Amino acid sequence: MVSLLQVLCDVWCGKRTRSRMCDGVACPKSGQEFETISCLRSGCPVLHLGFEKWENQVVLDESDKGNNAFLDKGAFIAPHIGVCGHYASLGKMGDILLEDTTFRGKPRTGITVASWVNLVGTSRGYHSIFSTARVMNIGQVMGGYHFEIDDGKVRWFHRNRLQNPVFSVFTDDIIKPDVWTHLIGSYNSTSGEAKVYVNGALHGTSQGYGPLDDVWGYKACLGSFDLGGRHLRGFVDDFYIFNYAIRPDQIKDMLRIKCPGRT
Repeated sequence: MVSLLQVLCDVWCGKRTRSRMCDGVACPKSGQEFETISCLRSGCPVLHLGFEKWENQVVLDESDKGNNAFLDKGAFIAPHIGVCGHYASLGKMGDILLEDTTFRGKPRTGITVASWVNLVGTSRGYHSIFSTARVMNIGQVMGGYHFEIDDGKVRWFHRNRLQNPVFSVFTDDIIKPDVWTHLIGSYNSTSGEAKVYVNGALHGTSQGYGPLDDVWGYKACLGSFDLGGRHLRGFVDDFYIFNYAIRPDQIKDMLRIKCPGRT
């Protein structure tokens, strides 16, 4: 494995250590490098699932918040071929569960969700990257956050507990299957700007309104939404949640943190 990168956000914000470990096949010499990068912000992400640290079905949060996640319904962690550590495979119907009531640093005035995604075979259909769901009435489920791929288009959406939309962004049909793609959705409640970035480039924007709802409901997860068969059929890696909208000049550093290659 090679080029496992980590942002040291809390003590050394703006400092990054890159470690190299060689297995003798197509990789550089073992060692470490230190680099100063533009500071994301004191506190940095409130969740980072790099899929490099796990215990049985528990995926350890690599931020300082302790927001561990849980592999469910057949999701598992697998090694990248030759480079970059591990990723999560969601199989046919797997997902990765997050806490709601105990989630530390939950976004309220701004949010960024970011992840590498690789859809297997097709980008058609509905593939949920991140979602939250609450029960409104008996038998009625309402989504809060939707960060998903709909027939090749990226959708970034949020509604509050009063069922009022806060923001909604759609991109063009841009997502291709069988290749790692980096996706970012962000929202700033002060400016109302909601944005979607694909591989570091801005591909969608809209004007939203209002604060974020911090009651996520009975389910918050990666890889599925309980209505409509929105299972992400593929892989995810380096999943982040920030409780603010990151700046455009910070995105290049996120793209360099890890380097998924095709599996």
